[in-house]
Amino acid sequence: MIKKILKKTYLLIIPVLVFGLPFFASATLPPPGEGGSISNPLNSTSFDELISAIAYWIFIIAIPLATLMFLIGGFMFMVSGGSEEKVTQAKKTMLWAAVGLAVCLIGAGFTSIIKELLGAN
Repeated sequence: MIKKILKKTYLLIIPVLVFGLPFFASATLPPPGEGGSISNPLNSTSFDELISAIAYWIFIIAIPLATLMFLIGGFMFMVSGGSEEKVTQAKKTMLWAAVGLAVCLIGAGFTSIIKELLGAN
């Protein structure tokens, strides 16, 4: 009974959100031709600057996340109690944290690597 009510509620809410949100979002913008502009939050003027900015933010997020995963893996290793499955899982967690951090480190300089390979200025 409750599932049917929730299903009907979702079937009512989803169309309202899909069709209603664009209306409310466009209500804050000025009419066309009366000024107003949308600023560029990344302040990039070219595609390579955009990719560099995205890679920078991914790098900024990845360092604390990798540190957290290393700590979780170490904690899992310490509380494994000698269980082979738990030790293996802890090692995998730390391995994939290292792989993810290495990929992010490579990604931080990816645009310069591509530029050098292609001979661009």
